[in-house]
Amino acid sequence: MLIGRKFTNFWNAFQYDDLSIISLLKSQDVLPPGIRFGVVAALALPGLLLSLVRVQRARWIVAAVCLHLAALMPVFITERYRLCAVPGLLLCASYGLWEMWRWLAARQWLPVLAFTGVAAAAVVFVTWPRGDIGLWSLDHFNTGLRASKTGDLATAQRELDLAYAYVQTNSEINFALGNLWLERGDRTLAKTFYRRTLDLEPRHANAWNNLGFLALQEKLWPFAVRCLSYAVQFEPEDAKAHYLLARALQGEGNITRARAALAYPLSAEPHRPEFLALRAELDATAPP
Repeated sequence: MLIGRKFTNFWNAFQYDDLSIISLLKSQDVLPPGIRFGVVAALALPGLLLSLVRVQRARWIVAAVCLHLAALMPVFITERYRLCAVPGLLLCASYGLWEMWRWLAARQWLPVLAFTGVAAAAVVFVTWPRGDIGLWSLDHFNTGLRASKTGDLATAQRELDLAYAYVQTNSEINFALGNLWLERGDRTLAKTFYRRTLDLEPRHANAWNNLGFLALQEKLWPFAVRCLSYAVQFEPEDAKAHYLLARALQGEGNITRARAALAYPLSAEPHRPEFLALRAELDATAPP
C-alpha cells in the first residue's frame, strides 16, 4: 500500500517540496520560469511506453528512469529528488510528441487515437488529487518563514496567510503568524495567534515564552510569571526563558524565586552580560 502511494506520488503533479528549495530559487530568480513536473510526466508516460516498445536504444533511458524511481521507494518523494528523472522524461515526451506529429501528417488516425487515449489516461493519473490538505500549505509556510527571516514582511504575510487558508488548525502556522504580527507592531493580533497556538498545542514552549515576554513588557507580572513558568517547564534547557522568568519574578517582588530562576542561566552562560546585570540588580535589592 505504501509503495503504491509512493509510486503515484512520484508521477503526481502535486509539488511536494518539504524544504521549499524550488520556490526559494524561483523567488530569487535563480530558476527561470518553466513547465511543471506534472506536464512533463503527463507527456512522458505515453512516450515512455511507446519508446519502450518501438525503440530498442531508448530502453536504456527508460531503465534509468525506472531505476531512479525504484531508488526513491525506500525514502520519500519530494520535488528535488524526482528532478533527476526529468532529463529522461523529457526525451520520452519529445519522442512521443514527434511520433504523434508524424502520424497526424500521415493521417494515420488509429495510432493518433490510441496515443491520445493513453495521454488522457496519463493526465488523469498525474493530476489525481492528494487527500491531505496540509501538504498544500507546507510550501507557503516554509516560504513565509524564509521571507520573515530576511525582513520581507509583505511576502511573509502573503505566504503565511495562504498557508493559514489551507490549514487553520496547525500550531506552527499560527505561531509563525503571531511572530509576523509582532514584527509588524500589532501586539494584539500577535497575542491572538499565540493563544490559538496554545489552544492547539498547550505544550508549545515558544508561544508561552513570547506571551510571557509581552506580558513582561506590559508589566503584567503575575501573567508573565505564569506564562514563563510554563515555558521553562516545557523547555527546561532554554536559558533565555529562565532569565525572563527571573525578571518577571523580580517585577512581582519575589526576589528569592528570581535568584533561583536565574541560577540555571548563569550556570549555562556565566559571562552573558544581561544575566550578570540581573544578578547585580537582585543582589542589590536582596534583604540584608
